[in-house]
Amino acid sequence: MLRDKIDFLKLHLNRLLSRHRKRIYQLHIQKTGGSTVNHAFADLAYEKEKIAKIESMGKLKGLDFSSELYRGLTNAQRVVRIANRTEGRSFEGNGFKYCAWNTELFTNGDFDYGFSHIPLDQLALPEDTFIFAIFRDPLARLVSRYKNMLQLLEVEDGYKHYNFEYLEKPVREGFFSWIEACPRGEVQSHLHLLDSTLNVERAISRLNRIDSIHFTETLDETLPVMMKQSALSYNKPKRAKESSVSFELSDKEKSRAREFIRDDILVYEAAIRCSQIER
Repeated sequence: MLRDKIDFLKLHLNRLLSRHRKRIYQLHIQKTGGSTVNHAFADLAYEKEKIAKIESMGKLKGLDFSSELYRGLTNAQRVVRIANRTEGRSFEGNGFKYCAWNTELFTNGDFDYGFSHIPLDQLALPEDTFIFAIFRDPLARLVSRYKNMLQLLEVEDGYKHYNFEYLEKPVREGFFSWIEACPRGEVQSHLHLLDSTLNVERAISRLNRIDSIHFTETLDETLPVMMKQSALSYNKPKRAKESSVSFELSDKEKSRAREFIRDDILVYEAAIRCSQIER
């Protein structure tokens, strides 16, 4: 299954080249499988005999795996988030430039592959950018995110490291306490990534700006077909952010939770319809 997820990237790069696009950007909705995709693209900038150059915030030496490079990018993002800045990190190798959280590079088109959780309406990506996104059942995505937050309780200073101290107590109190304490964009991530003001109508209208829409629930069936259309190869990345925490909602709790994410569900359902239209 993981091999298929990696091969999913091959189709996108082939389509990008066939359309004469110059770069790929993932509108990264958390807990949909996007981090695994990011890891695989990081492999393109990995040089076995060369240390990757880390721009914007200095250099990291002795990195041996794409996961280490990716971790360096996301750690830097946390630092600048706390500092209330929009700059992020990038690195390059093998003639491939990989970028995260850097709006200046995004605007200038100075990257080959980029991603962030920045809402689409706050980005100014060049027109020749191939944009893709992975969607997931909103309730399943929300539960997965909460399980990650539960797991973070086991990490020393985990909430402090992520600047999530204000969420630690609600997480301990339970799922619904956490939902009520979370920013609305965290709870309704599909909606927020398409419209920063959480306007459903505008969010749905922006689905047309996404070149390729995919779904966590069907990747295992669609990716084997896609991989036949490409000749690129990738190193096998580690699966990203798997949670070992066991947590489930009762049917009654699921119904209650869906009330919190009604608008997110509307956007998800619109994405399904949009993906079925020949584009």
